[in-house]
Order: sequence, then structure tokens, then C-alpha cells
Amino acid sequence: MGENKLRRFLIAVQFLTIIPVPYRFRATDEDLGKSMVYFPLVGLLLGGILYGFNQAVGLIFPDRIANLGCVLTLVLLTGGLHLDGLADTADAFFSRKNRQRMLDIMRESQIGAMGAMAIVFDLLLKFEILSSLSPQLKKTALILMPVIGRWAVIFQAVMLPYARTSQGLGTVFNKHVKTKTVLLSTLFTLPAVLWFRRLNGLYTMVLVLMVTLFFIWYTRRKIGGATGDTMGAAIEIAELATIVFIT
Repeated sequence: MGENKLRRFLIAVQFLTIIPVPYRFRATDEDLGKSMVYFPLVGLLLGGILYGFNQAVGLIFPDRIANLGCVLTLVLLTGGLHLDGLADTADAFFSRKNRQRMLDIMRESQIGAMGAMAIVFDLLLKFEILSSLSPQLKKTALILMPVIGRWAVIFQAVMLPYARTSQGLGTVFNKHVKTKTVLLSTLFTLPAVLWFRRLNGLYTMVLVLMVTLFFIWYTRRKIGGATGDTMGAAIEIAELATIVFIT
């Protein structure tokens, strides 16, 4: 990996997680936007940590405790960034307000009832689904869930314009993410999926992509484009869809 590519990978780690990197980069908008191609690799890093955590905790505690720990560890490793986006998106989309008011709701700091419910449902469903999987399938799910989730969000950045008239985080990705980004990120994602699930992994990717495309359509219908919050929501939805379809 070239120096510039390594730098952008570390920028992606720095942006998506609280994992310390050797140097805290002051990324330009171009660096941050182009780091999106490495999102699935960051997902693989997260998945590896979850796998190791599950193996270690499972030696001491019952499986359900390990499953709960895995769900909470993923939240902690990401700083709750994507859950916050899911909550803000749920509050906005289910507010029955007009487009501008929904965009304003996403910028409010407090979480409403629909946002709180979305977080609870998301975490509870992840916990229950992981608890229903066989030990081997659960290990695979823990690794692929963050990978496919961060691959799927790239489609939203490519397919939707930025929803606001003012500049925001979503602008950075919309401006610098191209079709080439989707292709390269898919090349990063496929080896992990095929290694752990072979052809069944491809079916999972296709089904998650279908869910993602529906969410993209719904997001366009509600607010006319993407925001940083809807991208966070897309990751959470794709993660959940991954462990649903991996069964």
C-alpha cells in the first residue's frame, strides 16, 4: 500500500472509529472523501476485534453475555457515530414534517422518541440475532457485519446528491466518491465475503444491497438527498441486514 493510500486508510480508521492511529492526521476534504474506498477495510478491522473479543469473553462467560458485549463493543469502537445518525434519521423521517423541517430535526442535539426507539430496536435485534446463530455462523457474522455495512454506505454517497444547500460532512463524500470508489471497495469486500461464506456470501451482499437501494430510494423521497446522518443510518441498517441474511 503506497504512502498516500496508507494515509487515507488511517484517515478512514480515524474517522470511523476511536481506535488510536500512529499519527492524528489533519485530513483535507479530498483526503476524507477519498478515504471512503477503505471503509470496508476498516470494517474488517472492527470485525477482527469483535471476533477476538467474542473468543476471549466466551471462554469465561455464557454466549449471551459475549453477544451483548460484542454489540456494545461495536458501539464503543465507533463512538456511537452511526447510531447517532440512525436516531436523527428516524426522528426526522417519522416526524411527518416537510423536507426542510426534517433537515432541521437532524441537526437538533436531542434525541426524540423515534430516535430512541430506533436505537433500542437496532441493538436488541443485533443481540437476539447473534444469540440465535450457531457458534461458527456467529463468528462469520461478527466479521462480515462491519465489512458489508461499510461497503453498502458507499452506494448512498454515489447515488444521492447532498440534501442541504449549505456545506456539511455529506458534501465531502458526495463530491469525491465516484463509481470507481464503488468498484474498488467491492474488490476489498469480496475476498472477505468469499473466504468466510463462499457463494452464500455473494447472496448476502446482493440482499443487503437491495435493502440499501430501498433505503436510498426512501431517503431521496423524504429529503431529496443524503446527509451525514442518513449515511450513518445506512451503515446501521446494512449491518443489521447482513446478520439477518447471513442465516
